[in-house]
Amino acid sequence: MREYCGYGTGREMYEEPQVLHYGRANEGLVLRAGMTFTKDKKLSAQWEHTILVIEVGYEVLTLRDEERKV
Repeated sequence: MREYCGYGTGREMYEEPQVLHYGRANEGLVLRAGMTFTKDKKLSAQWEHTILVIEVGYEVLTLRDEERKV
């Protein structure tokens, strides 16, 4: 799906950088601790999560109870 992308979010919605849903491994944008993005889980923009990049990976800030691993 090339028409949609992830995006930065902070003081405003839809901030830079744009995060493409396609590309080659180890090329493109480097994610750094402190960045916050939204991610679409499907091939539409109807389901999104907000993801915070942290030093040791990432944290999904908007998980619903039924999405949490037990």
